[in-house]
Amino acid sequence: AVGDPSNPAARLLANTPNPFARSTVIRYELSSDSPVTIDIFDLAGRSVRRLESLDAQSAGRHEVAWDGRSDSGAILPAGVYFYRLTAAEFKEARKMLLTRD
Repeated sequence: AVGDPSNPAARLLANTPNPFARSTVIRYELSSDSPVTIDIFDLAGRSVRRLESLDAQSAGRHEVAWDGRSDSGAILPAGVYFYRLTAAEFKEARKMLLTRD
């Protein structure tokens, strides 16, 4: 059930690598089929990239890569960013660090 910590509807895992310079992979798990969005936010809370937006994704493990670019394709500056998984009623965010070579 959603909101039941012993049986979460979804689980957001740590991105790897973290910190990262060129790209990172965000992994998550769904306990049942669900609509899914994954968004990236800067430290000020502004949305900079939508990585995933699906009306229905199957239960199981999934992953999506982020290349440190905005929705417009601009290379984002080094810094702290947050990624958020929304799956049905479930929402969770984690922090990551983008470095530059």
